[in-house]
Amino acid sequence: MPASLKCIEFGCGEGYQARFMSSRGHSVTAIDLSPTAISKAIHETPFSDKVDFLVGDITDSSTLELETESFDLAVNIDCLHMMAEDEDRANHFDLIRDVLKTKGRLFLQNGLDLDDVKPRSKEEAKHLLEAKSIRSKPTGYPLPYKIVTREGERELTLPLCPACRMLSLNEYILEVTSHGFNILSADRINGGSTSWEAVIVAEKR
Repeated sequence: MPASLKCIEFGCGEGYQARFMSSRGHSVTAIDLSPTAISKAIHETPFSDKVDFLVGDITDSSTLELETESFDLAVNIDCLHMMAEDEDRANHFDLIRDVLKTKGRLFLQNGLDLDDVKPRSKEEAKHLLEAKSIRSKPTGYPLPYKIVTREGERELTLPLCPACRMLSLNEYILEVTSHGFNILSADRINGGSTSWEAVIVAEKR
């Protein structure tokens, strides 16, 4: 692939990954459903960065005006597992395929089904049991979260999000390949947004 890529990020939030890709010399289109997140992303992004932030539904291509087969790389980090319905996920993969060039790459990072996690230490096994306990709580259950701000680390109490659809690594692989991609690599990692995540790099057929 060329050194400078035309990239698209789905579910960009406040633009951290989009700014990272731009800092590496790539042009980036970054999309999120939340106008508040996009507004903050624009505010936080230097004018010199090559990022075009858009508000839109990444499960509904009619909310977006994107040129077909025009991107080299599509990125979805910690967003796919928020789509619980088959139709939404299929529509999202259709959108990715539509905008990627042939042989374009998909970078997918999403939370793992905890039953697919194999602890590598007693500490990680303890953490896994705690995570399973948290995921078993009802929607809206208050949970403490630590966030990092410009003023330092803060702890907030936030309600547990509605049920997410997290798959095993093999299930993610099957989902990606069933939508017209060849898998180039697939791994389990310790995650950022969720404790354990699947990372897949795939190529559009």
